[in-house]
Parts: sequence; structure tokens; C-alpha cells
Amino acid sequence: MTTTLRTTAFVLNLLATVSLLSSCTVQPETKVWLDEDFSQGQALSGWKFTPETSWSIDTLEGVIGKGSLKVAGDGMKSYADASVTFEFDSLRGEFMRLGGWVKTEKVNYRRDAIVELTFSGEGFTYTLSQYNRNTPFSYLERTFRVPPGLDKGTLTIKFYGSAGTAWIDGLRLESVDEPLIAELPKENRYDIVEKRLRSDGNWAAPELPYRITGSTDDNSAGAPVWADLDFARLLLAAGQNRPVDPASVRIFAVDTDGKKTDCPVSFGDPLSSLSDHYLRNGTLKWKAPEGAAGYEIYFAASHAEGPRPQAGNLNLGVGELLTYDASEPNMSWLGWPGMQFEAVDADGDGDFDIYGIRTDGGTWLQRNIGSNSEPRFLPRSRALPTDRLPSPELSYITLDWDGDGVSDRVRFRRHPRTNRYHNMKGDIVVELTRNGKRTPQVVHTPDGRPVEFPNSSWSALKAADMDNDGRPDLLVGTANSDLFVLTNKGVDGELPVAEVNKVPFGYFGDDPYISGDMSLKPFPLDWDGDGYVDIVCTAWQGFYWLFRNKGVQGSLEFEEPIRFFQQGGVLVHNDSPTPYAVDWDDDGDLDLISGGCGGNIMLFENTGTPTQPNYKGGVFLQDDSGEPFFFNAVENGGTVQGMEEQYWGYLSCVPRDVDGDGDLDIIISDCLGKVRWIENTGTRQKPVLSKNVRNFYYGNQPLVTPWRNRPGVADWNGDGRLDFIVLDDRSDLVMYSQSAHNPEVLENKRKLRKADGSVFHIGRLTHPGGQGRFNMDVADWNGDGRLDLIIGEPRNYLGGGNMTIAINVGTNEDPVFEYDYMMARGGYFVEWTGSDGHDAWHCCMPCVFDFDGDGRPDLLVGTESGRISLYSHDYFDGEKFPIFKAANFDRKQGNKVFRILDFENLTEKTKGLNTRNVQLQKLPEQSEEYLTGEGIKVEIVSPTVGIVLSGKVPYVATVTGNKSVTGVDFYINGEKICTEKSAPYVAYGDDNLWDTAEVPDGHCILKVIVHTADGESYETESGFEVKNK
Repeated sequence: MTTTLRTTAFVLNLLATVSLLSSCTVQPETKVWLDEDFSQGQALSGWKFTPETSWSIDTLEGVIGKGSLKVAGDGMKSYADASVTFEFDSLRGEFMRLGGWVKTEKVNYRRDAIVELTFSGEGFTYTLSQYNRNTPFSYLERTFRVPPGLDKGTLTIKFYGSAGTAWIDGLRLESVDEPLIAELPKENRYDIVEKRLRSDGNWAAPELPYRITGSTDDNSAGAPVWADLDFARLLLAAGQNRPVDPASVRIFAVDTDGKKTDCPVSFGDPLSSLSDHYLRNGTLKWKAPEGAAGYEIYFAASHAEGPRPQAGNLNLGVGELLTYDASEPNMSWLGWPGMQFEAVDADGDGDFDIYGIRTDGGTWLQRNIGSNSEPRFLPRSRALPTDRLPSPELSYITLDWDGDGVSDRVRFRRHPRTNRYHNMKGDIVVELTRNGKRTPQVVHTPDGRPVEFPNSSWSALKAADMDNDGRPDLLVGTANSDLFVLTNKGVDGELPVAEVNKVPFGYFGDDPYISGDMSLKPFPLDWDGDGYVDIVCTAWQGFYWLFRNKGVQGSLEFEEPIRFFQQGGVLVHNDSPTPYAVDWDDDGDLDLISGGCGGNIMLFENTGTPTQPNYKGGVFLQDDSGEPFFFNAVENGGTVQGMEEQYWGYLSCVPRDVDGDGDLDIIISDCLGKVRWIENTGTRQKPVLSKNVRNFYYGNQPLVTPWRNRPGVADWNGDGRLDFIVLDDRSDLVMYSQSAHNPEVLENKRKLRKADGSVFHIGRLTHPGGQGRFNMDVADWNGDGRLDLIIGEPRNYLGGGNMTIAINVGTNEDPVFEYDYMMARGGYFVEWTGSDGHDAWHCCMPCVFDFDGDGRPDLLVGTESGRISLYSHDYFDGEKFPIFKAANFDRKQGNKVFRILDFENLTEKTKGLNTRNVQLQKLPEQSEEYLTGEGIKVEIVSPTVGIVLSGKVPYVATVTGNKSVTGVDFYINGEKICTEKSAPYVAYGDDNLWDTAEVPDGHCILKVIVHTADGESYETESGFEVKNK
């Protein structure tokens, strides 16, 4: 039963109690500010709903009491919110905890959160996020620090769905005294009642306290098995609030005779966190051994010193992230992109640790297991409940700018722009306090000019006394590549005055202030305890620098920056790496050379063997003058996506012998589409790369393609010269060949063709940034002796996987291609090891090579989040992926074993703890939980049937089923208006609306036809009334 808000408003007002008045003022002695199960709807009298018609009380759904708050997409708008504001007369401490249960069903596709629970006050917001479009009730909880003296805060529920439904229940907001933060609630969140078992079932890992048993529906030997376990919530159900320890995880395969065999398993980057709920929260990946009838998964919560990484790279080829050996030093990486961070002694051991905040996967902690003088970090992990919480991320800084003893405020201000292609200017506003009022003034230079920062779409602002004169200075980062310090010179009348300085990095001779990265985020603190403020800084790539202050009074002088290093963890380059496996130093094994968004080149040297690689920490390659490579679009004023990306190099690399001298050069393509090469002036064993980057030419003009377009390079016709396949400016695939007389000159341009004789055209969006985005490699994928193309493409262009393949059905001398999605065991191949939300979104970067020495091509994939994953060829073979289904969750204490969960008998609260029991490697739309039987089901979800149409409205269709969709046609009154090939299926494109004024008032018929790869079509239509006059 559903009760609408409007019809029950009178009743709800009568039921409202003093625990929450219409203004939501809470009594000073109250510690719990909200404890709402929506069973009677008392709280709703104090809430605001937008739009009101989307919200209701559902008395048939809920996990606590007899109701829940329901929000449904109306088919028109893609956003709805509900909010309630609290006034705190006496807030206990500066810590608060927000928790609640969220369920979703059939919500439209969105790469970001579907539902958010936020708590915000002046200058800050904390968020809990549900990313799943279809999930049982899942518990979300977050404890956070609020500014001292907080007197008002707002709880908001945000729903981002034009279709589908979400339910919210058991909302609880409370202030928490600091000593209680780490304590578990007195009552189990999941109402678990453990049952002692008569035997331990032959507990195979006695050192580990937790076990999940289960089996797969396909026991084929060698098949890649993925099992996703939501460790944070499973451990909470078991009475444990520490995160899982990745190093503890062990899997045993159990045969039909009960024999148990240790099974290598990869657990590269566990996302699971109570504050967020993802599509995949903690995916274990392994290869099924011969004779496995079932599996036992053992694990432990982390110890007091924090979670530890797995021992090293397993080289399984089941889609796992490449990792370092647990002791291998490599540059510390806290997440992509580096949005915000804080250096603080989180664990109380006397040295500084580092929090990464609002990165991929939320908040992470890097624990310093060295010292401040010799820092050494563990790879990022979830924090312990005993760790100090990060400070609130405020939009302003409180300080005394003018030294009058009264607090002022400082904030960074961005000026509006008409579109993303234009420069976004920024400045700094100091709100000087005069007579109890704050007066905003822009910071000026000593000669009276306002201080302005171009390219400020991303910015960071911190304050500290950097020049040791006793006054607070400002540290500023923007979307550019340099770091600013504004030294405080007081006020001139009522104008705040500062001198603008840059902090030198010393990497580039022509500009020592350039960092080689962009979007810098500084954090000031006395790192080494010498009484002077140092700077720790990160940037878009997520690596770190430390600038030590020399302590010269009245002057800004720093020692040369040093990098922070961690031991172990995943291989990371930067945003969108383009890895290439090649024997760079001619020692008989394959190293990795990678370009990336940062415009630099990184080398991961293999010190292992050809089939069991072991990589050294990545290093940035330098030219023969000692400078790191740094390709960008500054001289052009930006990329096709504007000035804000002028330092995004989007570099791709293909190591090849360009000039025929027997060593490896590097072919590059960048953010401007320039295809060039870097000559190796050293030897095959000791490469030296020239600073002089050289062009390829066609028709006396440098070769330029659409941006983000890695060429496919190989000798196709066996003449000893390289052939290049690239996209041209019409988005057609073309081939060039090297001249026999000059390796820089390309000739014999010809358009490639498909098997049906048509030009090999790649469909792209029409806006400038939508062009290109096409990264390919050349290899004989199917073993027929002919070279094929393996291509990384963005999923949002495809509506399927994010890789395609062009099989050569012609010859190498005259290739002809059959082009389609790359398939893996009956579904689209999708790269799932990126990060929450961005999985399967941006272009993947493939590299084909034989890593296991079996003579068949395998696949490396660079992901948008900077990491690299490995797939063996047999990952793609077979009809389906095995589905792991959990049976029981047990706990061992001494010689006693307790049953925590029987996954066959779950409650409304515990259903969300189950494994998803679908083929995790497939797109959700391909999984059984989304299928509607054979064929396709198509629905028009916007506009909503029954409403009268006027103005501009979204025209949206949803498609579910178990077939490959090749196109969705939209019709209005029998006339086809457009075809969409990618989900979500929105007429005219994702952000566009249909103007109903384009049709006459009266009856209107909307029809949608879905075409599938097997030649079938499915359609639906709905009638509407249009009234604009």
C-alpha cells in the first residue's frame, strides 16, 4: 500500500511529536537527532519534498517498522530530493554519524550515484552513496567530523532517476562523543542471531576467523571465477567494524571427495565501505582448478596496524589488476583524481599518514609505516574505526588576515562561464571582519592589481605561514601545472594585499615552476618538526611531493621536492594509461611502457621472467637532457574540450623501430592528435630518448588525427616498413605506409573497408570532444595468420562493452574487416577493474601480447582510473562465466564455530549481504537479474503515460533482455526522428529534450523500435495529449 504525501499531510501534522517539530529544533539534551523508521510518518511534517508528487510512504516495504519513504521517477525529471533541517542548540562534540537503509529497483542507467544521503552545513557536505540500480535494502553509515560550534545542518535524500524507484528506511542521525566512535552499536544492525555448529567442517585455514562457503554453476577447469563479497557489511553483520585485510584472503577449492586445495586468488583493490555501496564491492578473482565442486573463502578483519596488500602479482589472467611485490617501492598513490587530501597522524604513532578524500571509491588512508624523516607508506586502504577522522572539507578558511585579533574568512571564487570550452577565471576573496560584519574584498598585488587565476575549473586553497613572518599566507592550486603561494602583506586601506609567488619543482629548464601534472592540491604542515611549515602536494595523477621549508625568515625557500613512496600495491600510471608490453632493455622479458593523460611516459621494468613478470616501481622516462617528457596543449590554448584540459596530454605510446637502426623508438599520439616519434639515440640494451620529438609527414604536412587516437602500427605487407592505421578527420579508418626513402614520410594513404565493401567508419558524437577516443593494437587475435585490430572505445558511444574487435577476413596485404563488439563468454567484454562509476565508461587502452607463453594472444587493458588489468586468452573462450553462489557465512572462535548467515534463508535486512549470483563480468543489462526471458523488452519511460505534454520533455526508452542491441529508433507520429546506439537511450542524446511545441496540439503517438544483432526488431508505442496553447 502506498499513501501519498499530499493526502495525508493533515494526519502527519497531528502525529508529529516534540522529537521533531516543523522547524526540526532538537532539545539540547538530546543526543539522537533523528531516528525515523517511517512507520507512521511523523517526521514528514518537517521535511521538504521536490517534487512532492515523487515522494510517498510505502507501508508494504521496509526493514524497520511497517513502512519506508518511497521515491519514484516520474519519467520527466531525473532528480528529486527530500530534506530536513536541524538547529543544534547544544551539539555534543564535533562528531556525527548518519546511517540508513536504501533499496533501489529498475532505476535508469547512471554512472554516478543513484541515491545519496547527505548531511551539510555552512561550507561542508558529507555524502553516503548508493550506486546500484537494482539492490535489496543495503545499510549505509558514515561517521564524520563537523566544524566546532555547528548550529545548523541539513539532511538531504537525493534521487537521480527519471525511471525506477528507491526506498529509504531507518534513517538515524546522532552526535557521537569521540571515545564512542570506534564502538559497535549495542544491537546488531542486521538482527543476526548466531547458531553454534556441532563441528567446524574441517576448517582449512585455522589462522583465519571467517569463512564463506559456496559453489559455482560451472566447474570447468581454467574458467575465470569472480565472487563479489561486500566485506564491510558482512563483517558488520559478524560484529566487526574493521575493514577486511586483503593479505588474509585465501580460497580453497573442494573436490567431490572433500579434499581441499589452496587456490591462488587476486584481491587487488577492495572498495567495500559502509559509506558507499557499489555494483562491485570486493571482487575476488581466481581460475577454477580441475575437479572443483565447491569453494571455501577465508578471511580476517585487519589488525590494529591496518589492512595489508596481497603478497604480489599472481599473473592469473582473470581480469585482475597488475600489482607489485608487497615489498617493492613505488610512488605513493592515493587515488584518482587527487581531489582532496589531508596529512595527519591518523593512527597516533607519531608520524603523518595521508587521507585521500573524494577520489575514486571515496575516502582512503595511506598509513606511514616509516617515519617523518624517512616516510614509507602502505598502499591505500580503508581506515580503521580507531583512526582519527579527517577534518571537515570547508569551502572557506578562517584566519586573521590583517592581524587585528578578529577572525576573517578566505575563499576561492570561480567566475561563471558560458561553456566548458572557455576560460574559467578565479580569484581569492578575503572577508574582513569589521564591527561584527564580514566585508568581501578581492586580494590585490602590492601595486594594486587584483590577483586572478586563469583556468580555475579545479582549484584548491589552503593557508599557513609559509615565509615565517607570523602572518597567514595562502597556497593555491588551479587546473594548471603550477603551485602558488600568496604571501600576506596585510591590507591597504580595506584591500587585502598579497605577493604572488610560485613554488619551483625544478624539472624543466625552460620553466622550473611546472610540475609535470595539473590540478595541484597543496597541504601545509610542519612535516619534519623543525618549526617551519612544509608543503605536501598531490595533483590529478594522485602521486605526491614533499617540499621542505628551509626556514628563512621573510622568504620563501624550499628544498628540492621529493616523492613519497609506498611498498607494494597496484601498478598505477595516471588517468587513462596506454600500456604496451615490450622488451625495452633487450633482456628477454617484457617490460611495460605507458603513456597517459598526464602527458608523460612511464617505464615499469620487468625483473622477473617472460611468463612470471615482477615489475619494479614505475619511473618517468626522461629525454637526453634529463627532463621528463611532458606533452600538453598549452601552446594551443587547450584541447578540443577547452582550456581547462590544456595540461592533459592524453599520450599514447607504441614502441617500434621507426628508423630501422635495430633499436626501439617510441611512436606517440597526443591530446592534439599529433602523431610523432621519439628517436632512441642509445642502444637496444640502453635506450636514450632524444629531446627532439619528430613529426611524421603526409603530403608535406605533419600527420594530425582526431585526439586521443593511438595508431595501430605493424608491418602489414612484410616489406620491412611500418604501416600506420589511424582515424582520419571524418572518423574513417585509414592506412599509411612508410616511405622506403625516409621513415618520417608516410605515403600510399587508403581507406580501410569492411567485409560488405563499405568504408570502415567509426561512429562518434558530433561535439568536438566526442571525436577520436580510439586506441588500438594490432595482432593476430584468432590465430588464422592474419592481423586483426583490437580496439578500446568508450562504452557511452557503443551501448555495449568498451572494446571492439575488427577481424581481418581479407589478407594482410589487402585487409578487409568484420567489426563488432569484443565478446567474452557470450557477453560484451567490459573492463570492470577501473573504479566506481567510471567502470566501462571512458576509452580502455588495449595491448595484445603473449604473457603466459602458450602461443595465444593475451590482453593488457589500461583503465581510466590509472590501473592496468590482465586477461589471458582463455578468459574470452567458452559460453559463459561461472556464477559463484554463497551458501554459508561462519565464524570461528577457538574451537567453536558459529553460523552467521545461511544465504538460502535471508531476511529483508540480510538480502543485501548475498552474492549477486549473476555473471559479474557482464554488463548488468546482460545479467539474469535484468533479463525478461527470451528476446527484448522495450518501454517508453519518459514521458509518463497519462500526463498532458507541454514544453520540453525527455523522450527516453529502456531496453532489457538477452540480445545485443544495435540501435534504437525513436518516432513521433510515424516519423523517425533519431537513432541512438548507446544506453541510456535518450532521443537526441543524453542531455537533450524533445520540444513538444514542434507537433500540433492534440493526440500524439510515440513509438520506439529496438534492433538487435540477430536481425530481429522489437517495438512499443504510447499515445499522449499535447497542449502548448
